[in-house]
Amino acid sequence: MAAASSVSDIVVVAGPRPHWWPDDGTDVTFVVEDPPFGGPVAGIAAALPRLGEADDVFLMAGDLADPASVVRLLCDAVLAHDGVVLEDVDGVAQPLAGRYRLAALRAAVERLGHVRNVEVRTLLRSL
Repeated sequence: MAAASSVSDIVVVAGPRPHWWPDDGTDVTFVVEDPPFGGPVAGIAAALPRLGEADDVFLMAGDLADPASVVRLLCDAVLAHDGVVLEDVDGVAQPLAGRYRLAALRAAVERLGHVRNVEVRTLLRSL
């Protein structure tokens, strides 16, 4: 949480604020994917309306081993196109460790037409 709060507003796709979530004063908006249990792209689509008019956004998996390093690397990366993602040690792109232009992400969701059970790689393929 601290890693993300150093950047901007935080939207967590997890439903209502869990009782175990730390109350450290960080402003966090919680949303649930629509349809419920619709998968990660449904979660991304649910979060987009809460992001205002930011130029770019971070998509980060909730189980990243070192989120502060991910944020630092993504902040340092040049965002020359629609987005930038980190690769794992095997050279595989990790789209949920990425920074994207918000307008491009919104357009990609609109192009899909539906978001239930869609893979993140499918959503981002056009970027």
